[in-house]
Amino acid sequence: MIVPRCAGGFKAAISPLGSLEGSKGVSFHTFRLPEDSSVRLLIKNLGRKKPEDVFRAELDALGVRV
Repeated sequence: MIVPRCAGGFKAAISPLGSLEGSKGVSFHTFRLPEDSSVRLLIKNLGRKKPEDVFRAELDALGVRV
């Protein structure tokens, strides 16, 4: 088992494994890193009268990247 300490180490470790998988009969499984995943948020019933920029500004003020 390989357990890298950072995302760069993880990516460096799995990079050569991709070429071995088919040619050498090696199989492996990896997990998605949290920083490679996206989070989506659906906000309903806010009304159509406010422009989207208002919501983007509020989320930006809260530190939420849109």
